[in-house]
Amino acid sequence: MSTNTETNGRFHSNWLNMMYPRLKLARNLLSVNGCIILAIDHYELNNLIDICNEIFGEENRLGIITVVHKPEGRQHAKFFSASNEFMLVYAKNKNFVEFNKVVLSDDKFKEFNEKDNIGHFKWKNFIRGDTTRNKKPKAFYPIYVSKDLKDITLTKNDNYIKILPVDNKGKQRAWIVLPNRFNDKLFNNEIKAEKDKSTGKVNIFYKIREQQILTTHWIDKKYNATANGTNVLKNLMGGKIFDFPKSIYLVEDILRIVSSKNDIVLDLFSGSGTTAHSVINMNNKYDYNQKFIMVQLPYPSNNESEAYDLGYKNICEIGKERIRRAGDKIVEESGNTDLDIGFKVFKLDSSNLEKWDPDYDNLEQTLLTNVDNIKSGRSDEDLVYEVMLKYGVDLTLPIEEYKFGDNIVYSVGCGALLICLDDIITQDIVSNIIGLSEDASVSRVMFKDNGFVSDSDKTNIKETLSSNGIEEFITI
Repeated sequence: MSTNTETNGRFHSNWLNMMYPRLKLARNLLSVNGCIILAIDHYELNNLIDICNEIFGEENRLGIITVVHKPEGRQHAKFFSASNEFMLVYAKNKNFVEFNKVVLSDDKFKEFNEKDNIGHFKWKNFIRGDTTRNKKPKAFYPIYVSKDLKDITLTKNDNYIKILPVDNKGKQRAWIVLPNRFNDKLFNNEIKAEKDKSTGKVNIFYKIREQQILTTHWIDKKYNATANGTNVLKNLMGGKIFDFPKSIYLVEDILRIVSSKNDIVLDLFSGSGTTAHSVINMNNKYDYNQKFIMVQLPYPSNNESEAYDLGYKNICEIGKERIRRAGDKIVEESGNTDLDIGFKVFKLDSSNLEKWDPDYDNLEQTLLTNVDNIKSGRSDEDLVYEVMLKYGVDLTLPIEEYKFGDNIVYSVGCGALLICLDDIITQDIVSNIIGLSEDASVSRVMFKDNGFVSDSDKTNIKETLSSNGIEEFITI
């Protein structure tokens, strides 16, 4: 929770002690086909590689990418001025990882100028120009095309045009795939025949989906941290309130490579919220449905900084406001009012329930003073979320509040869990809960234990719920 200065004699050791447990936990949280991406400058690069090799295994290192994020370098450098940082990519198990076929370069993407229900593509000649018939004899076979070019088949037809993989110089080549794979592509509408206007020759073409060779040297100007990190945040927030935010396109591109449409993206050092901003942007542009979890310690802002003057007392306040503004701006500019830009904020705290700490010399008095086991100052909402956490209920589920006279019932996930935290639980509340269960599939109901007037009332209510199909009865 304190700054680790370079003058500290244990600078590297302190940093490693901070990183190691986080990475250990991060690996446990990864899905079996998940990846972790770590951005780092050169100061701790070797140490980070060492601990990642230990935790994830050197065999699961997918690459170390050099990102040119500040081409002009930093001023006032005594020796070399750093213009790049590094991005380490590790898999939990590389045998289950498959990169998405994407195009990161805007210029390269322009080549894939056609689109179908699967995505963007371009047409390419079906002849394999880097091999010959002698090397691939099974890939040398005739394709028959009707004269109107609409029907393509491998079945011989004397009324059709017979096409062989012969290039413009008359050299016998080979088709891209064998006959069985050709039929698969034909069935999936990925083959077409087209006549060359200059020569009159009929050529066969196939669809190439957007893809690009992914190198370990990223130099595209969109990764510039000043233009697409600092300035983006400055324009969004109305001031320079965070030092060295990442380019949103850098985060977006690596997520496009390793993540899927419905994944959960976890950032353990969320900073200004660049990852959340990128996820919302991707959901809008590519019709994704990703969710994000941002984790950040509330480091205080420097009281002489612009962030402090603008009211952001700690780094978490910056991140929250950025996510709000970024979501609103994306909806405004895209017109996509169906885009989910909502998020919830949780702060780590102790349990809302008091731990019983008996005075063995005065047990009777201890029992009387511990009738209410809920800590003072805690709200019903605090308790509802603690219950959700303890029972593994998704925190993103909607919570509805129903009022029945002076009583309140919370419905989590459209009735999957009902919670009543009132101090006096009556049959009237139970009747209302049974009424709610008729409109939803209620499986669990929770009450505050000291809300029951007597043990017999508690037993009767439990039996009433059970006879109406609600078997799981929980008390706290």
